[in-house]
Parts: sequence; structure tokens; C-alpha cells
Amino acid sequence: MVVAGCLKPVVVEAGHQVVGLAADRDSAIALLGSARVHLALIDLGLADGRSGLEVARAAADQGVTAVLTTGRRGQVPDDFAGALGVIAKPYAPADIAAALAFVAGGSQAPESAPRGLELSPCWTAAPRAVQPPRSASVRSSSTPSQ
Repeated sequence: MVVAGCLKPVVVEAGHQVVGLAADRDSAIALLGSARVHLALIDLGLADGRSGLEVARAAADQGVTAVLTTGRRGQVPDDFAGALGVIAKPYAPADIAAALAFVAGGSQAPESAPRGLELSPCWTAAPRAVQPPRSASVRSSSTPSQ
């Protein structure tokens, strides 16, 4: 099982910079305000008991590409809360690395999405270019299965 602290080496090995870890909603939203954040990996279960969906919507509002990670796929709304996609737990480090490579590729055909990354129906209906991440924000969850 991969959790946020374990994601940092995966993100770095994939050629990206981790600019911060945030365990709760307020810290995550504050981190999104950094001009250096281009991609956020967001768990649904935050340490403060709030939903990562709020963070995903804030990311979308700020033009930050978000990918949700969760063991509770059924709680992801139809619009993916503005996120590009979701990776369901359990996942392997290779799933995260492949998703990062996909996003870094910019505008990609939906059928080229890597195994484990389910793209938002909004994105697949109207594919759009995403800003390739030079840095990524990885946030932590309170439990590894959330």
C-alpha cells in the first residue's frame, strides 16, 4: 500500500519536485496557492476528517491539475470534483509514476491513459491540455486505506 510519505520518492524518481505534504484541508488549500504547484495527488480521507473533494475543487478553481487517490471510489462524484482522474487503492508505485508520466505528456488521447488511472468523464468528453507538472504536491491521509 502506498501512502503520501511513500509517494515522495516515487514522484522524485519520476522527475518531479515535491513542494509539500499536507494532511488536512486547510494546509492543502494553502499549498495550492503556491505558484510552484502544478499537480496535486489528493486522497479523499483527510486527517482532519474532511473530504479531499473540497481540495480537488479548490485545485480546479486555481488551475492546478488534480488526481484523486482513494479506497472509496464510490464516493467520487460524477464530475470527479474537477480532478483529471482517480486512482483507486490499493495501487502500486508504478501506477502513480505512470499517471505522472501521462499528465506530464500534456494533452493525451483518453485511450492512452495508464492502467489504474480512471479519467474524469468531463475530461474524456472534451480532452484538454493540462499544464505539465514540474512540481507536485502530495498530501497525506490519516489512514493508508482512505
